Amino acid sequence: MNLYFLVEGFQTEKRVYSSWVEHVFPALRKAETLADVHQDTYRLFKIEGNTDRVDNIERALAEIERHNKTAQNTGRGVFDHLFVCLDAEDAPYYLKVSQVEALTYGRVAPTLCHAIVHNCCLETWFLGNKPMMKRRNLQSDQLKTWKEFY
Repeated sequence: MNLYFLVEGFQTEKRVYSSWVEHVFPALRKAETLADVHQDTYRLFKIEGNTDRVDNIERALAEIERHNKTAQNTGRGVFDHLFVCLDAEDAPYYLKVSQVEALTYGRVAPTLCHAIVHNCCLETWFLGNKPMMKRRNLQSDQLKTWKEFY
């Protein structure tokens, strides 16, 4: 099984999704490049901005399509699932899911496409769920300021 994650953000999403995949699917290996994708791998493609921008999703779809065509000819594994992970921002959850589905439905068969929508950004979620925070992170002056503010 091969998974492709399109995530937004600079660091948090990359860390969270990598940890989550390694926890849920310990047999999967992380593929840093498309050339590293064979069987039982996952690729995490992070963009620094909004994943719901059409050009970012289109770029991911094109990359998956190219890879799947090459993989079928060379015996390497195709991507089984694409996960578009994005924040809801101010839009309702169902609207974000519908937007992703409209862009991805049937585009990169046999890859199944899914939307993972966060009702708030992950950093805000972590601030509101203190038990999930590692204790060593509480020493940051910036984090202390944010925690006091929120």
